[in-house]
Amino acid sequence: MKKNSEDLLIRINELFAAEPDAEQKAWGIIHDFYHYVLTYMEKNKITKAYLARKLGKSRAAISQMFNKTPNITVVKMVEIADAIGVDLSIITREIALKARKVEYQVKTDVLPVFIKIDRDLEKKVRGKNQNFLIEGGRMTIQIGQEKFAISEFEA
Repeated sequence: MKKNSEDLLIRINELFAAEPDAEQKAWGIIHDFYHYVLTYMEKNKITKAYLARKLGKSRAAISQMFNKTPNITVVKMVEIADAIGVDLSIITREIALKARKVEYQVKTDVLPVFIKIDRDLEKKVRGKNQNFLIEGGRMTIQIGQEKFAISEFEA
């Protein structure tokens, strides 16, 4: 019994440690799309009936599309996005992460230092007392008790 449990745990760990294949990545993109669309529709009070009218489909067809195992083309994704007023584009994670970075100038006693930080962190940092530490080529910002690592900076 214990051996079976150990084998099962090993197989589960291998499953989650493995890089996703193309099909798994595609399902992830479809899942993210549906999640975004449904969240956007709820937030903007857009009903499935409205979406059905915009797409020329029945309400049942729209419900089935969102409730069954999805099998959707990129064209259909664009049509849905257009129908609810969303400009859909697909970008890589690297581009998305890079787009979230902003340049921020830090004034020091010696010379200014420019850092690239996430927009959310920039909102936390702006206008607050900060301590910047550079040790061993790594820079951190300390705001109160919180410390944040900075990956890109130059003097």
